[in-house]
Amino acid sequence: MEKEVQEGNFRQDLFYRINVIKITLPPLREKLEDIRDLLAFFLKKHSPDGQPVKKPGKGLVSHLMSYSWPGNIRELENSVERAIVLSDEEELLPDAFPFETSQAHIQLNAGSALKKASDLFRQTFISNTLKSTSGNRTEAAQILDVQRSYLSRLIKELGIK
Repeated sequence: MEKEVQEGNFRQDLFYRINVIKITLPPLREKLEDIRDLLAFFLKKHSPDGQPVKKPGKGLVSHLMSYSWPGNIRELENSVERAIVLSDEEELLPDAFPFETSQAHIQLNAGSALKKASDLFRQTFISNTLKSTSGNRTEAAQILDVQRSYLSRLIKELGIK
């Protein structure tokens, strides 16, 4: 909103009227520990009246935590609602949440050199973070808690495109 005021697209006096308390919420990918509570809430919220609330099955929470949630909490809520509607089981399993993602998965084999495995992990992790920020290096650096210049150096060093 502040940017819109600066660009003249939003009235400054109106901005100051509605900007009494500023609340900044981190994206879900930075608060993955909240997924368990949000999942329980959405399961109750979207369960049909008169039917028992579905339970999270084995591995579901870790499956949900492995996703970057580019759509934040709304995407999680929609995913839970869709899984409830489409599943006939009493428990929701990870396969009820087929994420369409272009994020690369890390495949490391025993016997790899530690440097090679470390570089592969960093390359994949940084690539996934960049994809979740639509290539915004400044935002990715903030998520990764590194300086933007260091991130740029890692991108060059690891050959990330």
